[in-house]
Amino acid sequence: MKKQNNLMDVQAINDDKKLLIAAQLPHNDRFQMKKIEKKLTKQVEKQFPDREITLSLDKKIHLEIKDLKEQLAKGKLVNKKLKKEIDRIIKLSKEKT
Repeated sequence: MKKQNNLMDVQAINDDKKLLIAAQLPHNDRFQMKKIEKKLTKQVEKQFPDREITLSLDKKIHLEIKDLKEQLAKGKLVNKKLKKEIDRIIKLSKEKT
């Protein structure tokens, strides 16, 4: 996904039902964010039809996922806590500020 769509960085995390993806766009592509987000979401939904997909191009969500992955790698999260954190980040990504 990163190479195909000229993205700077992609972070993703999932549980058994949900897939949360955050990507960073090059600065010049920020003007077409909605169009790119829609295109990427369609691509991911094709690849993972059995999961609930949430895709965000927000830097804040990108950092949240990165932190969550680091905690997971260190063994600080159990499955129940992971699901709760994924739900929290999804809710955060849907907020409009």
